[in-house]
Amino acid sequence: MHTYPLSQTASPPDDPSPGGLLLFAALLGGVILGVSYPLYSLAALAAVGATAAFGRTLAARLARPPGRVRTVRLPGVAKIRFTVSPR
Repeated sequence: MHTYPLSQTASPPDDPSPGGLLLFAALLGGVILGVSYPLYSLAALAAVGATAAFGRTLAARLARPPGRVRTVRLPGVAKIRFTVSPR
């Protein structure tokens, strides 16, 4: 038997974790459902995207400084200006 001088014996790979196996199964199931029902998948993705966009917009609006004059326009009726300040 001939061995190479710089070769090392490799240990066998570890067993996959149960969490990794469950994640793989969930991803595989999601792909199968996405291919089986494309319109529902697109609707679900659009809903998630709209929710994320609304959350970011709401966070940006709430982060504005207090006391700032805000304006709401009612076309053809009026322009309302108001301020919001903490108590």
